[in-house]
Amino acid sequence: MTGQNNEITVYRLIVDGESKESYDTTAVISDEPCYIEPIDAQVATILDDQNAFYMFKIFCEGQLDIRVGDKCIDQQGRAYIVKGIEPFSNNPDTGDMTQMTTTSRFPS
Repeated sequence: MTGQNNEITVYRLIVDGESKESYDTTAVISDEPCYIEPIDAQVATILDDQNAFYMFKIFCEGQLDIRVGDKCIDQQGRAYIVKGIEPFSNNPDTGDMTQMTTTSRFPS
C-alpha cells in the first residue's frame, strides 16, 4: 500500500447466547498492510486520570471483511476498536480501499 506505516490483525467481536461479548481468538485478517493516522490530537473521551480514548483512521487496500466492533491490533500491539467503515471501490486515484474510523485507549 502506498504510504503504508503499519500492519494490522483483525479479530471479530462475538456475542454468546447470554449476551456476553468477547473477541474471537482466531483472526479474520492477518498482517494486513495499512496506514494509520490520528484524526485529531484532542482526546475523544476522558474516562478518568489514567484512561482516555483517541480517534484514528486506518486505511487498507481492497474491500476487506471488517465490521463495526472488530478489534485491530497493530505491529506494536496497540488495539483499535472499529467505530465506522467506509469502503471505496472503483476509485481511479486510489483503487479499492477500506477506511475505518477507530478509537484506541491510552495508555494501552
